[in-house]
Amino acid sequence: MKSRDAIGEEYGMTGRNIARYMRVQQLEEPLKERLDEGMLPLVAAVDLSYLSEKEQKVVSGLAEKGKIKLDAKTAKCVRGMAGSVTEKRVLETLDGGKGKKDSAGKHIKLPADVYERYFAGVKPADAAGIVEEALAAWFGKGGDADVPGRRDREAG
Repeated sequence: MKSRDAIGEEYGMTGRNIARYMRVQQLEEPLKERLDEGMLPLVAAVDLSYLSEKEQKVVSGLAEKGKIKLDAKTAKCVRGMAGSVTEKRVLETLDGGKGKKDSAGKHIKLPADVYERYFAGVKPADAAGIVEEALAAWFGKGGDADVPGRRDREAG
């Protein structure tokens, strides 16, 4: 039995959680306080503990300002940026560089073979830009008059 498992058994916890609590000792104080107050999930705290002191301060500051929500998904994403965490990069990555989630837009589905034919190796945000340019070219950049159904909507 591993020592963390023995300690966990003694305190009615899993060895994995003991290891997590040991890891979060690497957190800067503001993030530890959030963890203690229940505003930062343990798993998210573990991910953030791998960031440098400076990067943890960036993340903590963004959370304090209400610009990001510190949950497991956010923390995992930010951990993936370790070594290059800046306010700008975090905000752009978390919202896809498109602004607030309210302006997320609509989704369309393409058959997998079509997507692979035209967008293999292309980032989703770049694919959206390509589609927009292609549609503008297809319908003639002259405006809404050439867009299917546009005249019907305006007249009706």
